[in-house]
Amino acid sequence: MAEKVTSGDGHGKSEEATANVNVTTAMETLDVIHEISDLLNTGLDRKTLSICVQLCEAGINPEALAFVIQELRREVQQMKKELYVFDRFWAKVYLIPTS
Repeated sequence: MAEKVTSGDGHGKSEEATANVNVTTAMETLDVIHEISDLLNTGLDRKTLSICVQLCEAGINPEALAFVIQELRREVQQMKKELYVFDRFWAKVYLIPTS
C-alpha cells in the first residue's frame, strides 16, 4: 500500500500519485516537443527526441547536440551514396541489370 506523504500545505498525497502525475506531465511535454519537431520537419522520432531531451537535461549543450545530429545525417547520406556507387559497380561487373 502506498504511504501517505504530507506536503507543506497539509494535504496528503501518495508517492504513487505524485509519480503518476510526473510521468503524465513528462509524456505530455514530449507530445508537445514531438508536435513542434514535426512542424519544423526535423525528422526526429519520439524516441530520439526523448534521448535529446535527456541529454540536454544532463547538461549537454543543445547547439552541440544539434551539430552532432546534423553531422551524423551527413555521414549517413555520404555512406548511402558510396554504397549506391559500389552496388552499381558490382552490378556492371556481374552484368546484373540495373534500373
